[in-house]
Amino acid sequence: MTFKELLNRILKKKTIVTGTIVSFLITYSFFFGFLCDTEKNGFRGYYPIVFLSLWVVFLFITILLWTGVDGLNEKIIKKSKGAEEKEISKRKKIILFFVSFALLFAAWIPCWLASWPGFFSYDAGKEFVQIWYPEVPIWGRIPIIHSTLLLLSCKAGMKLFGDFNSGIAIFTALHLLLGAAVLSYETVFLYSLKRKKIVYVLTMAYFMFSPTVILFSGCSNSTIFGSLLASLMIIKFYEIFILDSLKDKSKAYRIVSFIAFAALSILTCHIRTSFMFLFSLMMTYVIVKMYKKPARIVFMIAVFIMLFVFNKGLVKLVNAENPPDSELMSIPVQQLANVYVKKGDAAFTLEEKEVLLRYYAEEHFRYYCPWCADAIKLGLNNDEFEYRAGDFWKLWIKKGLRYPFEYLEAWNYLSYEAWYPFTEPDGYTRRNYIESEYRSDYFKVNPEAPAELDSKIPALYDLMESFSTEAYVHRIPILGQLCTIGYQYLFLLFAAGYSIHAKRKGFRFINALNLAYFTMMLFAPIVLLRYHLLLFYLFPITAASLFGKSSFETKGKAE
Repeated sequence: MTFKELLNRILKKKTIVTGTIVSFLITYSFFFGFLCDTEKNGFRGYYPIVFLSLWVVFLFITILLWTGVDGLNEKIIKKSKGAEEKEISKRKKIILFFVSFALLFAAWIPCWLASWPGFFSYDAGKEFVQIWYPEVPIWGRIPIIHSTLLLLSCKAGMKLFGDFNSGIAIFTALHLLLGAAVLSYETVFLYSLKRKKIVYVLTMAYFMFSPTVILFSGCSNSTIFGSLLASLMIIKFYEIFILDSLKDKSKAYRIVSFIAFAALSILTCHIRTSFMFLFSLMMTYVIVKMYKKPARIVFMIAVFIMLFVFNKGLVKLVNAENPPDSELMSIPVQQLANVYVKKGDAAFTLEEKEVLLRYYAEEHFRYYCPWCADAIKLGLNNDEFEYRAGDFWKLWIKKGLRYPFEYLEAWNYLSYEAWYPFTEPDGYTRRNYIESEYRSDYFKVNPEAPAELDSKIPALYDLMESFSTEAYVHRIPILGQLCTIGYQYLFLLFAAGYSIHAKRKGFRFINALNLAYFTMMLFAPIVLLRYHLLLFYLFPITAASLFGKSSFETKGKAE
């Protein structure tokens, strides 16, 4: 490629616009992430100059890397030219699925045995109490089907082996089986589209040896269960609505497939209601793109309605308590609190302070933590907010207009661990409301009561525990990158931008969904790895979107 050809490729309008947006987000990540990580996030006069300088540098690097990937792809496509792309038979897909399932299950079993009865953690103890003791009210945030599965597992363990541990092991084993099934399906899905053995090998290697995938494979938390189902829901939507894989199938097969997709979507959104956001984006895509197929639009709208009916119906059936509104307000409550803590009474008139203290418990300001909204969020007067939310929002808007940098600072500190790649994941000591020497557990390997750790491979458990609590591990090249949310986010951002630059439509929709969900999770009260597992589960698709061309792209079947 000559210099002139390179220049012409770089100076395309779409490349410049896309590169400017992507490089801005990358610059934001590195610049503000560094300031937050070093606790220097006060705004100074020279910051805009530094930011703009970095932006230009990252714009140049981004476009240069995209051009490099272009060159690599030209070689891959040229090398593949003339090679016959054989359709992968249904029989071969089934065989590959079961082979993949067996390999993944075998690869994850040692970790599960080492943490026996599995990773029964992340509020699992609270979930157990709610389902085992009828007198304890059920909280609406806990998915009822997931809790029922736990109840049945524990009863089976008590009946067969006489203890809770065995029941919990059955429960975590079910998560292990679901993970192996979903990720095997994704592996075969990718291989059937790329039709290259290297794709299958690399995807399997990632799922078998990625620490994040392994350590969460046997975890009891409903977020893991939901993230796996969400990955499958996205892939099935892609197959049915974008690849149009049912086009040549019989009417009965199509009906069964649509019913199965509806059931999967309802279950996914029940396990974690935040996945309704993903389904709403899918529904919007169908409405906008498939206006000539009204039956599909009606189907998606009907399923969307059923999501709400199903969830509300179950909550009503078991008389579950609704979660407080503060669960959805982490960013606003933290921003107002940040202004009050930093600026004090001088930032509020007497009337404004009176409004502020109607919603906040003043003593909770003592425990204000920039890296976690829970201290302030838990002190919010939910009854007052429920009846008089208008005054809160008026105050929030008024203070935001006057103190925009304090609002931005609160947002950055609360979310930067999700988009800054060099942070020590999970906040470690800094997330405690009161100073402590306690080091938080990134993967949460320690089980909660009533589970009792009975490791079958103690040496491996010690290694896992060290990996989960020692921050230096996450600085190890490649290994640390596979465990850190910020690296996954930046890679996805780069891949999504490249698909626009190179006019590659292949997996653009999946990457867009992944980015959208990541953005929504930034509004959570704290950054936790389990909230962002979708990034890790869909990582092979993100990587595959960069290189070569899929069979459906060459046939013009992409979205």
